[in-house]
Amino acid sequence: MANDQGEETEAPVEATEPPGPEESEGPGALGDTIPKDWIDFAIDQSERTRAEFIERMTFEVARSLENVDLATVLTRLLEGRTLEVKAEVRLGAKDGRSGANPIQVVLRDEERET
Repeated sequence: MANDQGEETEAPVEATEPPGPEESEGPGALGDTIPKDWIDFAIDQSERTRAEFIERMTFEVARSLENVDLATVLTRLLEGRTLEVKAEVRLGAKDGRSGANPIQVVLRDEERET
Protein backbone atom coordinates (compact mmCIF):
# COMPACT_ATOMS: atom_id res chain seq x y z
CA MET A 1 0.00 0.00 0.00
CA ALA A 2 1.31 3.52 -0.85
CA ASN A 3 0.94 6.65 1.30
CA ASP A 4 0.28 10.25 0.13
CA GLN A 5 3.93 10.72 -0.94
CA GLY A 6 3.89 7.52 -3.03
CA GLU A 7 6.04 5.57 -0.53
CA GLU A 8 5.25 1.94 0.14
CA THR A 9 3.91 1.25 3.65
CA GLU A 10 2.75 -1.88 5.38
CA ALA A 11 -0.96 -2.58 5.57
CA PRO A 12 -2.42 -2.15 9.07
CA VAL A 13 -2.77 -5.38 11.00
CA GLU A 14 -6.03 -6.08 12.78
CA ALA A 15 -5.90 -7.79 16.16
CA THR A 16 -8.11 -10.85 16.19
CA GLU A 17 -8.71 -13.59 18.73
CA PRO A 18 -7.29 -16.99 17.84
CA PRO A 19 -9.97 -19.57 17.05
CA GLY A 20 -11.23 -21.65 19.95
CA PRO A 21 -10.92 -25.44 19.98
CA GLU A 22 -14.38 -25.87 18.45
CA GLU A 23 -13.54 -23.39 15.66
CA SER A 24 -10.10 -24.79 14.83
CA GLU A 25 -9.74 -26.14 11.35
CA GLY A 26 -6.41 -27.87 11.98
CA PRO A 27 -5.77 -31.28 13.51
CA GLY A 28 -6.78 -32.02 17.09
CA ALA A 29 -4.49 -33.18 19.87
CA LEU A 30 -0.90 -34.18 19.20
CA GLY A 31 -1.77 -37.85 19.66
CA ASP A 32 -4.26 -37.60 16.79
CA THR A 33 -1.56 -36.61 14.28
CA ILE A 34 1.48 -38.66 15.35
CA PRO A 35 1.50 -42.46 15.20
CA LYS A 36 1.36 -44.15 18.62
CA ASP A 37 4.61 -46.07 18.05
CA TRP A 38 6.44 -42.75 17.52
CA ILE A 39 5.02 -41.37 20.75
CA ASP A 40 5.96 -44.59 22.61
CA PHE A 41 9.49 -44.37 21.19
CA ALA A 42 9.83 -40.73 22.30
CA ILE A 43 8.59 -41.58 25.79
CA ASP A 44 10.93 -44.59 26.10
CA GLN A 45 13.88 -42.57 24.79
CA SER A 46 13.22 -39.71 27.23
CA GLU A 47 13.00 -42.16 30.15
CA ARG A 48 16.30 -43.81 29.11
CA THR A 49 17.94 -40.40 28.72
CA ARG A 50 16.69 -39.29 32.14
CA ALA A 51 17.92 -42.49 33.81
CA GLU A 52 21.34 -42.23 32.14
CA PHE A 53 21.63 -38.54 33.09
CA ILE A 54 20.85 -39.29 36.74
CA GLU A 55 23.31 -42.19 36.76
CA ARG A 56 26.08 -40.03 35.26
CA MET A 57 25.42 -37.14 37.63
CA THR A 58 25.44 -39.48 40.62
CA PHE A 59 28.76 -40.95 39.48
CA GLU A 60 30.35 -37.54 38.93
CA VAL A 61 29.15 -36.15 42.28
CA ALA A 62 30.37 -39.28 44.09
CA ARG A 63 33.75 -39.07 42.35
CA SER A 64 34.05 -35.40 43.30
CA LEU A 65 33.14 -36.08 46.92
CA GLU A 66 35.77 -38.83 47.13
CA ASN A 67 38.44 -36.24 46.38
CA VAL A 68 37.23 -33.75 49.00
CA ASP A 69 39.28 -33.51 52.19
CA LEU A 70 36.51 -32.82 54.69
CA ALA A 71 38.93 -31.75 57.43
CA THR A 72 40.47 -29.11 55.16
CA VAL A 73 37.08 -27.85 54.03
CA LEU A 74 35.82 -27.54 57.61
CA THR A 75 39.05 -25.85 58.71
CA ARG A 76 38.71 -23.26 55.94
CA LEU A 77 35.02 -22.81 56.71
CA LEU A 78 35.51 -22.26 60.43
CA GLU A 79 38.81 -20.38 60.30
CA GLY A 80 38.42 -16.93 61.86
CA ARG A 81 34.87 -17.66 62.99
CA THR A 82 33.31 -18.54 66.30
CA LEU A 83 31.34 -21.74 66.53
CA GLU A 84 28.60 -21.53 69.11
CA VAL A 85 26.76 -24.69 70.12
CA LYS A 86 23.73 -24.73 72.39
CA ALA A 87 22.61 -28.14 73.59
CA GLU A 88 20.23 -29.51 76.17
CA VAL A 89 20.53 -33.09 77.41
CA ARG A 90 17.86 -34.73 79.53
CA LEU A 91 18.10 -38.10 81.20
CA GLY A 92 14.92 -39.91 82.12
CA ALA A 93 13.43 -43.31 82.63
CA LYS A 94 12.95 -45.57 79.59
CA ASP A 95 9.19 -45.75 80.05
CA GLY A 96 8.84 -41.99 79.57
CA ARG A 97 8.09 -41.12 83.19
CA SER A 98 10.35 -38.57 84.82
CA GLY A 99 13.22 -40.03 86.77
CA ALA A 100 13.31 -39.99 90.56
CA ASN A 101 16.49 -37.90 90.63
CA PRO A 102 16.42 -35.16 87.96
CA ILE A 103 19.85 -34.26 86.58
CA GLN A 104 20.73 -30.96 84.97
CA VAL A 105 24.05 -30.38 83.21
CA VAL A 106 25.24 -26.91 82.23
CA LEU A 107 28.49 -26.34 80.40
CA ARG A 108 29.91 -22.86 80.21
CA ASP A 109 32.92 -21.47 78.44
CA GLU A 110 35.03 -19.92 81.18
CA GLU A 111 36.71 -17.47 78.76
CA ARG A 112 33.36 -15.91 77.84
CA GLU A 113 32.22 -15.60 81.47
CA THR A 114 34.76 -12.86 82.31
